Amino acid sequence: HLRRAEQVNPQDRRSTHWIRLVTAMQEGLEQAAASGQLNSPEDLVRVGLARADAGNHADAMVYFDKAMEQRPTDPNIHYNRLVSLRSLQRHDEFRESLQTFRKLFPRDARGYSMEGRLHAANGDFEKALLAFLEAVRLSPTNAVFVNNVATSLARLERNAEAGESFARVVELDSEFPNAPYFAAASFSKAGRTKEAGRWMRYCLEHELVERRKFEEEGFFAKLRASDDWIR
Repeated sequence: HLRRAEQVNPQDRRSTHWIRLVTAMQEGLEQAAASGQLNSPEDLVRVGLARADAGNHADAMVYFDKAMEQRPTDPNIHYNRLVSLRSLQRHDEFRESLQTFRKLFPRDARGYSMEGRLHAANGDFEKALLAFLEAVRLSPTNAVFVNNVATSLARLERNAEAGESFARVVELDSEFPNAPYFAAASFSKAGRTKEAGRWMRYCLEHELVERRKFEEEGFFAKLRASDDWIR
């Protein structure tokens, strides 16, 4: 984000200043990690996240485990471990750690989101939907969680509800990838062509989707056959 700000407004040197500070901090952490001098859970987690961002989840786990020894009830450390366990495909340990997370932090929506993604990966979209709905109940303005609900509804062919949920995603985050397109597709499949046409117009006006996708894809057959088709 800082680099984007620097590109957009190169005359404002604050972004450059903060980039240098962040870079120096990260380099200092890496040097401390190399010499075994990391002590605080916060620093251990920072290095672990850097490893995870670089795709080295095995190394990330080492730092997350050390951090958790010092702070065993920190939900963020548990969650970071879960992400790395899933990426490492350590399935049994992931499931066990997810159960632990849910027991320790029953009101943390991320646990239900993780559970829903596990069910979805196994093809059980009914169970996935229930878990995602609970995540949204606990965190109703999280666009990612609402999008998970919308996607599960679409998988279950509950198209009208899916369209409403995708529309809610756009309301929460106007730049959420593909949500307007899937709102149009879901409403079209549900036969709610007026709403499908509105979302088609939104996509075209914001140059999110090429018109040919609306003209060719089967999702939009009902919309194309209706008076709401945008010619």
